[in-house]
Amino acid sequence: MRSKAVSVYAVTNSRTVPDAPGLRPVRVGNLTALVANARRAPAPTAANLRRYHETIAAIAAVLPAVLPVRFATIMTEPELVLVLRARAKSLTETLRRVRGGVQMTLRLAGVPQRQDGGAIRPPGGRARSGLDYLRQRAARERDVPGFESVRSALGAWIVEERVERKGEVVSVYHLIRRQAAAAYGRAATAALARAGLRGVVSGPFPPYAFSAL
Repeated sequence: MRSKAVSVYAVTNSRTVPDAPGLRPVRVGNLTALVANARRAPAPTAANLRRYHETIAAIAAVLPAVLPVRFATIMTEPELVLVLRARAKSLTETLRRVRGGVQMTLRLAGVPQRQDGGAIRPPGGRARSGLDYLRQRAARERDVPGFESVRSALGAWIVEERVERKGEVVSVYHLIRRQAAAAYGRAATAALARAGLRGVVSGPFPPYAFSAL
Protein backbone atom coordinates (compact mmCIF):
# COMPACT_ATOMS: atom_id res chain seq x y z
CA MET A 1 0.00 0.00 0.00
CA ARG A 2 1.41 3.37 -0.98
CA SER A 3 2.22 5.89 1.74
CA LYS A 4 0.02 8.95 1.77
CA ALA A 5 1.52 12.24 0.67
CA VAL A 6 1.77 15.27 2.93
CA SER A 7 2.36 18.95 2.31
CA VAL A 8 5.26 20.12 4.48
CA TYR A 9 4.96 23.66 5.86
CA ALA A 10 7.68 24.13 8.44
CA VAL A 11 10.28 22.51 10.67
CA THR A 12 10.75 23.43 14.32
CA ASN A 13 12.39 22.04 17.44
CA SER A 14 9.38 22.94 19.58
CA ARG A 15 7.07 20.24 20.89
CA THR A 16 4.13 22.62 20.58
CA VAL A 17 1.77 22.27 17.60
CA PRO A 18 0.03 25.53 16.63
CA ASP A 19 -3.74 25.48 16.49
CA ALA A 20 -4.05 25.67 12.69
CA PRO A 21 -6.69 23.75 10.71
CA GLY A 22 -5.36 20.50 9.26
CA LEU A 23 -1.82 20.75 10.64
CA ARG A 24 -0.24 17.84 12.46
CA PRO A 25 3.28 16.98 13.61
CA VAL A 26 5.78 14.46 12.28
CA ARG A 27 8.47 14.08 14.92
CA VAL A 28 12.01 12.76 14.47
CA GLY A 29 14.24 13.16 17.50
CA ASN A 30 14.20 16.81 18.58
CA LEU A 31 12.79 17.98 15.25
CA THR A 32 9.13 18.39 14.35
CA ALA A 33 7.80 18.90 10.83
CA LEU A 34 4.37 20.49 10.58
CA VAL A 35 2.40 18.91 7.76
CA ALA A 36 -1.07 18.58 6.28
CA ASN A 37 -2.49 15.73 4.23
CA ALA A 38 -2.31 16.43 0.49
CA ARG A 39 -3.13 14.61 -2.74
CA ARG A 40 -1.02 16.80 -5.00
CA ALA A 41 1.10 19.95 -4.99
CA PRO A 42 -1.00 23.14 -5.04
CA ALA A 43 -0.81 25.39 -8.08
CA PRO A 44 1.21 28.60 -7.52
CA THR A 45 -1.83 30.87 -7.66
CA ALA A 46 -2.08 34.13 -5.70
CA ALA A 47 -4.73 32.60 -3.43
CA ASN A 48 -2.65 29.50 -2.69
CA LEU A 49 0.51 31.52 -2.06
CA ARG A 50 -1.40 33.84 0.28
CA ARG A 51 -2.87 30.85 2.15
CA TYR A 52 0.62 29.32 2.45
CA HIS A 53 2.05 32.56 3.86
CA GLU A 54 -0.82 32.91 6.33
CA THR A 55 -0.19 29.37 7.58
CA ILE A 56 3.56 29.96 7.98
CA ALA A 57 2.94 33.31 9.70
CA ALA A 58 0.50 31.68 12.13
CA ILE A 59 3.10 29.04 12.97
CA ALA A 60 5.91 31.59 13.40
CA ALA A 61 3.73 33.80 15.62
CA VAL A 62 3.59 31.18 18.37
CA LEU A 63 6.87 29.28 18.04
CA PRO A 64 10.28 30.78 18.90
CA ALA A 65 12.16 29.01 16.08
CA VAL A 66 10.67 28.03 12.71
CA LEU A 67 12.13 27.13 9.33
CA PRO A 68 9.56 27.63 6.55
CA VAL A 69 9.61 24.92 3.90
CA ARG A 70 9.39 25.88 0.24
CA PHE A 71 5.85 26.32 -1.11
CA ALA A 72 4.31 23.14 -2.59
CA THR A 73 6.78 20.71 -0.99
CA ILE A 74 5.04 17.34 -1.18
CA MET A 75 6.48 14.00 -0.02
CA THR A 76 5.47 10.85 1.78
CA GLU A 77 5.95 10.59 5.53
CA PRO A 78 8.74 7.99 5.18
CA GLU A 79 10.56 10.33 2.79
CA LEU A 80 10.12 13.21 5.23
CA VAL A 81 11.48 11.13 8.11
CA LEU A 82 14.57 10.29 6.04
CA VAL A 83 15.16 13.98 5.24
CA LEU A 84 14.82 15.01 8.89
CA ARG A 85 17.23 12.29 10.01
CA ALA A 86 19.80 13.04 7.30
CA ARG A 87 19.75 16.78 7.95
CA ALA A 88 19.18 16.77 11.71
CA LYS A 89 22.49 18.45 12.55
CA SER A 90 22.22 21.30 10.03
CA LEU A 91 18.52 21.88 10.73
CA THR A 92 19.15 22.04 14.48
CA GLU A 93 21.94 24.58 13.95
CA THR A 94 19.83 26.72 11.64
CA LEU A 95 16.95 26.67 14.12
CA ARG A 96 19.37 27.88 16.78
CA ARG A 97 20.40 30.82 14.57
CA VAL A 98 16.87 31.93 13.69
CA ARG A 99 15.43 31.48 17.18
CA GLY A 100 13.65 34.68 18.22
CA GLY A 101 14.32 36.21 14.82
CA VAL A 102 12.26 37.61 11.96
CA GLN A 103 13.07 38.58 8.38
CA MET A 104 13.05 42.15 7.10
CA THR A 105 13.25 42.73 3.35
CA LEU A 106 14.72 45.69 1.49
CA ARG A 107 13.80 45.59 -2.21
CA LEU A 108 15.90 47.97 -4.29
CA ALA A 109 14.96 48.99 -7.84
CA GLY A 110 17.09 50.40 -10.63
CA VAL A 111 20.37 48.85 -9.45
CA PRO A 112 22.68 48.80 -12.50
CA GLN A 113 24.17 45.51 -13.55
CA ARG A 114 27.94 45.10 -13.85
CA GLN A 115 29.39 45.94 -17.22
CA ASP A 116 31.25 42.60 -17.30
CA GLY A 117 27.90 40.79 -17.43
CA GLY A 118 28.26 39.53 -13.90
CA ALA A 119 31.41 37.49 -14.50
CA ILE A 120 33.55 36.95 -11.44
CA ARG A 121 37.17 37.89 -12.12
CA PRO A 122 39.14 37.48 -8.89
CA PRO A 123 42.60 39.05 -8.57
CA GLY A 124 45.26 36.60 -9.69
CA GLY A 125 43.03 34.58 -12.02
CA ARG A 126 40.40 31.94 -11.60
CA ALA A 127 38.97 30.69 -8.32
CA ARG A 128 41.11 27.87 -6.95
CA SER A 129 38.16 25.77 -5.83
CA GLY A 130 34.38 25.59 -5.83
CA LEU A 131 34.38 27.06 -2.33
CA ASP A 132 36.49 30.02 -3.52
CA TYR A 133 34.03 30.59 -6.35
CA LEU A 134 31.05 30.58 -4.00
CA ARG A 135 32.78 33.02 -1.64
CA GLN A 136 33.64 35.37 -4.51
CA ARG A 137 30.09 35.15 -5.83
CA ALA A 138 28.65 35.92 -2.37
CA ALA A 139 30.96 38.93 -2.07
CA ARG A 140 29.85 40.18 -5.49
CA GLU A 141 26.17 39.77 -4.61
CA ARG A 142 26.71 41.89 -1.51
CA ASP A 143 28.41 44.64 -3.55
CA VAL A 144 25.39 46.86 -4.20
CA PRO A 145 26.43 50.39 -5.25
CA GLY A 146 25.57 52.90 -2.53
CA PHE A 147 24.26 50.29 -0.11
CA GLU A 148 27.21 50.08 2.26
CA SER A 149 26.08 53.16 4.20
CA VAL A 150 22.65 51.53 4.65
CA ARG A 151 24.26 48.32 5.84
CA SER A 152 26.38 50.28 8.32
CA ALA A 153 23.34 52.17 9.65
CA LEU A 154 21.52 48.89 10.27
CA GLY A 155 24.51 46.92 11.53
CA ALA A 156 23.43 46.97 15.17
CA TRP A 157 20.29 44.97 14.28
CA ILE A 158 21.55 42.60 11.58
CA VAL A 159 22.12 39.02 12.69
CA GLU A 160 22.51 37.60 9.17
CA GLU A 161 22.14 38.89 5.62
CA ARG A 162 21.20 37.37 2.27
CA VAL A 163 21.29 39.24 -1.06
CA GLU A 164 19.47 38.19 -4.23
CA ARG A 165 19.67 39.85 -7.67
CA LYS A 166 17.17 39.64 -10.51
CA GLY A 167 18.14 42.05 -13.26
CA GLU A 168 18.11 45.55 -11.82
CA VAL A 169 16.12 44.53 -8.74
CA VAL A 170 18.09 43.58 -5.63
CA SER A 171 16.45 42.03 -2.59
CA VAL A 172 18.35 42.29 0.69
CA TYR A 173 17.08 40.04 3.47
CA HIS A 174 18.05 40.73 7.06
CA LEU A 175 17.52 38.41 9.98
CA ILE A 176 16.94 40.53 13.09
CA ARG A 177 15.54 40.05 16.59
CA ARG A 178 11.75 40.11 16.63
CA GLN A 179 11.51 42.99 19.12
CA ALA A 180 13.69 45.23 16.93
CA ALA A 181 11.41 45.18 13.86
CA ALA A 182 9.82 48.61 14.35
CA ALA A 183 13.11 50.38 15.07
CA TYR A 184 14.82 48.61 12.16
CA GLY A 185 12.01 49.61 9.79
CA ARG A 186 12.30 53.30 10.67
CA ALA A 187 16.09 53.25 10.44
CA ALA A 188 16.09 51.38 7.12
CA THR A 189 13.65 53.80 5.51
CA ALA A 190 15.73 56.78 6.63
CA ALA A 191 19.02 55.17 5.57
CA LEU A 192 17.74 54.38 2.06
CA ALA A 193 16.60 57.99 1.67
CA ARG A 194 19.99 59.35 2.79
CA ALA A 195 21.77 57.03 0.35
CA GLY A 196 19.52 58.12 -2.52
CA LEU A 197 18.42 54.55 -3.21
CA ARG A 198 14.97 53.62 -4.49
CA GLY A 199 13.70 50.88 -2.27
CA VAL A 200 10.87 49.49 -0.18
CA VAL A 201 11.20 48.12 3.35
CA SER A 202 8.81 45.32 4.33
CA GLY A 203 8.37 42.86 7.19
CA PRO A 204 8.57 41.40 9.70
CA PHE A 205 8.19 38.00 8.05
CA PRO A 206 9.04 34.43 9.02
CA PRO A 207 12.69 33.75 8.08
CA TYR A 208 12.04 32.47 4.54
CA ALA A 209 15.41 33.51 3.13
CA PHE A 210 17.33 31.84 5.97
CA SER A 211 15.59 28.48 5.91
CA ALA A 212 17.40 26.61 3.10
CA LEU A 213 14.49 24.17 2.89
